[in-house]
Order: sequence, then C-alpha cells, then structure tokens
Amino acid sequence: SNPILNISKFIEHMIPQYGYADDENEKFIEAVNWAKIVLSDEIKFYDSKSMSKLIVESAIENSYNGIMCLNERVNWEEVFFSSKNPAANDILYVIRPGKTEEFGYTINVVTELGKFENRLKFPLEWGGRSPEQLLAMTGIKTLKFCHTSCFICVTDTFEDAYKTADLSIKMQIGRKL
Repeated sequence: SNPILNISKFIEHMIPQYGYADDENEKFIEAVNWAKIVLSDEIKFYDSKSMSKLIVESAIENSYNGIMCLNERVNWEEVFFSSKNPAANDILYVIRPGKTEEFGYTINVVTELGKFENRLKFPLEWGGRSPEQLLAMTGIKTLKFCHTSCFICVTDTFEDAYKTADLSIKMQIGRKL
C-alpha cells in the first residue's frame, strides 16, 4: 500500500479502527477540526502567493540597473523565476527588509533556480569581513555582513543596501558583465 497520505486518506484513517474503543462522533469532530485547520492554512498559503505575485511583478517592472527592491519580506523566488517579464533576466540583486527591524535589509544574489550558480556574487574580498573591514573597503557605513560565500549582504538601512548592490555591480562590471 502507498505510505503517502493525502487529506482524504488521513481523514479516512481518523475514523474508529478495529480494536480501539474510540467514539465515532468524537473522531468525526476531530477529523472536521483537523480539516478546518488544513484547509484554512491552504487558503492562506494561496492567498499569500497571490499577493506576493503582485508585489514581486511590480518590483521586477520597477527594477533598475540590475537591482530589484522589495518593501516587504515576501517569498520572491518562485514568482521571480516564473515571471514572463524580460526585465527579470537582468536582475542581479534583490533587496528586501530583514527578518526583523534589528536585521535591517538583506541583499540577495539572484541564484539561478534549482542551481547554485549565481548571476553575480558580491566581490570575493568582502566575504566574511568584519563591519569595520567592510566600511574601510566600501565606504558604506551600515554594511555589517557579507557571507563568506558572497551570496548575501546585510545593511542597517535601505540606502546602504542599494549602495552595496550598486557598488558590487560597478566593481565587477569589467570582470563578468
């Protein structure tokens, strides 16, 4: 038998089973309550996906010089890579708010979907450096983190996030683009 459960199989398995003294009405109520939670979360999931699509498509349309800016922390990758907008092909970096205000802004390198191939990593000399070293190298005051693999940077302000992406593009224009 197939070990994968779908919603209808799961509910079917919630009915009283032979050898157990479960009350049929109680099990039915359990199944209904569980189904409500699952379906409610599915509705939220697809509603969120729909809202994200509008936000990301607008950001793609308004991207400039290889940089896409998001004002909200939405899941952007799926929408981005399925976009029919040709502008998406030119985007190298995505700026969005961090997980909390404490985390400022993140600048993500666009990685080709399903691959580890980046369109344009941050300069290798930035990777793993301290905030003080990054300031000395870039002149960007709130650039406080660049991953050792150079695929994400973090700044305190949006302005510095944009400067970081822009500087990375300008520094590497002769190397890759």
